[in-house]
Amino acid sequence: MATSFRRPFQVLVRNMGNWVEGIYQPDDGIGLKRTIMATVQMPSTGDLGKIELLPYGKRAGRYIKIYTDERLNCVNQKIAPGRQALPGDIFYYDGSEYLIFGESDFQMLGRSRSTPVSHWRYYACELIESAELENVS
Repeated sequence: MATSFRRPFQVLVRNMGNWVEGIYQPDDGIGLKRTIMATVQMPSTGDLGKIELLPYGKRAGRYIKIYTDERLNCVNQKIAPGRQALPGDIFYYDGSEYLIFGESDFQMLGRSRSTPVSHWRYYACELIESAELENVS
């Protein structure tokens, strides 16, 4: 369900990096760049409370909230059987790069309503240090 507030934004779908002598080297420059339609908002006070509970909410920087019909990849460590380690997509907004780190599935909410809510909400934090992303393995 697209809204009239959606605008085109660039997203970099990154490849996994490599471990070199015990240090994770992110594969930042290589990946698939694509354009998605999304709405970007500043997180509300309630959102910031949720963000601060997450590991990426402890960092200094700016946060954004993204609504889109497209499924994006959140940064994810392989912590449970069947879960895949992902470096997280990079969302380009306002001249900065933002790492996608949190996801909400509104399709689940739509199952309990008479009208479907078929979009995704993501949280992203601004990349302060482009050469040193968090480890994801």
